[in-house]
Amino acid sequence: KQWYQRRVAITAGDSKYKQAAGIALESRRYDMLESAIMKSEDIPGMLSYSLGIAMTLLQKRTVRNTVLQVLVRPYTNLAQPDYTNMCQCYIYLDEPSTVVNILNKLISATEGEFLMALQISFDIYESAS
Repeated sequence: KQWYQRRVAITAGDSKYKQAAGIALESRRYDMLESAIMKSEDIPGMLSYSLGIAMTLLQKRTVRNTVLQVLVRPYTNLAQPDYTNMCQCYIYLDEPSTVVNILNKLISATEGEFLMALQISFDIYESAS
């Protein structure tokens, strides 16, 4: 366990945050995953990368759900929240009421956010069928 922590610290220090995220995922150190994401110069890119790993490579549902819960926090705290990927996380976490709350918020906001809510809704429908 300590070996992973040192390896993540060394890797993160070398600005190889994707590698640090991979090591953190392998060791199930979700705090280190979040740290690697937040220390990155490209937080949205790291979130997208981590979401891709979670959805394609993590086989155990409980592990994947834990990673998705970790990813939702930074998605929410972005200067411009990524509602599309945030909703995708909540759908896989089986939290439809949270998705509805996000969509309601977007619908009653600006025209651009209203259009985003429509696009997210279409994407949800498409992925369900």
